[in-house]
Amino acid sequence: MTLALLAATLGAITTAHAANGGTLNFTGALTNTSCEVSSGGGSADNIPVDLGRVSFADIGNRTDSRLGTAKNIDLVVTCLQPAAENTVHMSFRPAQTDANDPYLLTTAGAAKGVGIGLVRRDSDAFLNIQDPTDTIDGVLQPSGTGSSGALALRAVFVKNGVATVPGGATGTVPFVLTYN
Repeated sequence: MTLALLAATLGAITTAHAANGGTLNFTGALTNTSCEVSSGGGSADNIPVDLGRVSFADIGNRTDSRLGTAKNIDLVVTCLQPAAENTVHMSFRPAQTDANDPYLLTTAGAAKGVGIGLVRRDSDAFLNIQDPTDTIDGVLQPSGTGSSGALALRAVFVKNGVATVPGGATGTVPFVLTYN
């Protein structure tokens, strides 16, 4: 009986069928540019932006374009070697956007009815932070043994259409640099 069970088990193992196969398709690009981003207050791992203490009366929704409380963000891109590329592009990868306005970064904290908007400094147009092709752009220039460039934008608290509640509000958003 034990031999019969062993034979049946071996027969089941040898009659297993191969699964269908597939193909992995990889894309990407390599660059000689090794760059880092910094500001007066931090490095790429942690760039603080203090939006200050703002009254709900001083902000509007995104279509109001009330940017009087916006804070300038000046970033420096420093490349360790001369860049083969001329331009640096910064795009954003939010883990979550505001449920009421996808152009806004969702906030954490006690404050309600507010998100954080990122704005092009040259045109005061809000960035679509969920669209990786909507970028802040800068020019890379030779600098010492490497190259450098500047990225300039603004950040602002924006009402999102929900009833407002005062309190603290924080947010974070990862970014990606691309070059060409």
